[in-house]
Amino acid sequence: MTIVSRTADSPHAYAIRAEGPFIGEVEPTARAQGTTVSVSDLYFNTPARRKFLRTEATEFAHCDETFRRITKDSPFMSGIAALYAYESQVPEVAGTKMEGLKKYYGVDSPDGLRFFVVHHSLDVEHSQVTRNMVSRYAETTPDAEATATKAVEDACDALWGFLDGCYREYVEVAA
Repeated sequence: MTIVSRTADSPHAYAIRAEGPFIGEVEPTARAQGTTVSVSDLYFNTPARRKFLRTEATEFAHCDETFRRITKDSPFMSGIAALYAYESQVPEVAGTKMEGLKKYYGVDSPDGLRFFVVHHSLDVEHSQVTRNMVSRYAETTPDAEATATKAVEDACDALWGFLDGCYREYVEVAA
């Protein structure tokens, strides 16, 4: 992830980069006034889930639109807060998926569980890094705290809606 931002009264922009748990130093850079948040591979595992949604225009589209709006049209920290909302849920989900794979499908080999093992541990670290960034920002002003809180709430709502298609397909149909 990269964040580049410049205020109206600043002589230049500043950039900060993060990859996994590693956060770089804030560095001066060139940019017009405004903020850009670049996040890559946010939906790295989405294609497997898409087949369970009713249509592209429903849950996935809403989730995608919400994250794009948060990262493009809001202060840079909103994007970090939205990423925290996502990353902080992954370890628990990965743990639950590993348990289900073992219990219901007999998958217990290291190769079969590798993806979930990695996310079960590394996303704890990722969420701590993003939480610390959001906390430092939110402490600056009451408006900053409200902005970060709104981004987390919007992201969580979108993520919950994203899973609604899976619920309808497998839980409601079975009932």
